[in-house]
Amino acid sequence: MLYGVEVCALKKSQTESLQFAVNSSFMKIFNTKSMNVVSECLDMFNVLSVADYIVKRKCKFLTGYINSQNSLCNLLCRTAKKDLSDMIDAALTFNHIACDIFFIFFLF
Repeated sequence: MLYGVEVCALKKSQTESLQFAVNSSFMKIFNTKSMNVVSECLDMFNVLSVADYIVKRKCKFLTGYINSQNSLCNLLCRTAKKDLSDMIDAALTFNHIACDIFFIFFLF
């Protein structure tokens, strides 16, 4: 469901639509209509929100892009570094999966 999403700029409504699909799946699996039950199940199974998965995947993609030896990637490396830096700043500000992103940032 999230294949290739790291290279696309998604709007908030698109991310929420993907999250709705995840929530609906959990509602069917656990035969409930309560969002409280779904939220608890997501927590118990350590399922991140779709927005957090996208951030993690995008950070991994940008890190690989920056470390690539491809000459085209090297031309656009500055933009990728800026995007990655902005994502880390936002993650640290909102305290979303900051540890994972902070660790990935220092790999390159």
